[in-house]
Amino acid sequence: MARWGLVPFPRNWIEIVDRVRRSDIYAEAARQLNVPGLEPERTAFTLFDGSVFSPDNPVQYLRSLDIKREIKIEEVSLDLVAAQTV
Repeated sequence: MARWGLVPFPRNWIEIVDRVRRSDIYAEAARQLNVPGLEPERTAFTLFDGSVFSPDNPVQYLRSLDIKREIKIEEVSLDLVAAQTV
């Protein structure tokens, strides 16, 4: 959505990823299934179109796309969003 200018790209995107990517739940499920708990890799990888995505620099990926809009980068308060939906 940030790519198309519908929402700002969160400056605190690592905090957001950490809150929605529940590695604790995955680790517990892996433990119960006797599967080694793998940590997500943070290495760059090539997408189907040949472009490279680095999890450590998603804004660089957005700026490299041929079709794009201006990317607004702002701090996003997850606690404020949660309070508004209650």
